[in-house]
Amino acid sequence: MIKDKYHHGDLNQKLIENGLLLLNKEGVDGFSLRKVASMCGVSHNAPYKHFKDKEELIDEIIKEVWKSFYLALAEVRDLYSDNPKI
Repeated sequence: MIKDKYHHGDLNQKLIENGLLLLNKEGVDGFSLRKVASMCGVSHNAPYKHFKDKEELIDEIIKEVWKSFYLALAEVRDLYSDNPKI
C-alpha cells in the first residue's frame, strides 16, 4: 500500500515567513517552533526537519530580513543612480 505524503510546498520558506510574523507579534520571548508549526498547519515536529532549534530558525529569519533590506536599498540606488542626493 502506498501512503500519501503530506505536501506543503516549500515548508522551509513558510517557516521563515510565519516565524517573522510571530517574532513581530510576540518577540523572542513568545517565539517557539511549536507556534510556528501551528501557523504553518504542520505537526510540531516538522520544523525540526529543516532547523535544529528555534535559534537556527531565528538566524535564517534574520538573514532573510537583511537580504530583503539589501535588495530594497539596491533597487532605490539603481532607480536614482543619476541623482544620488535624492
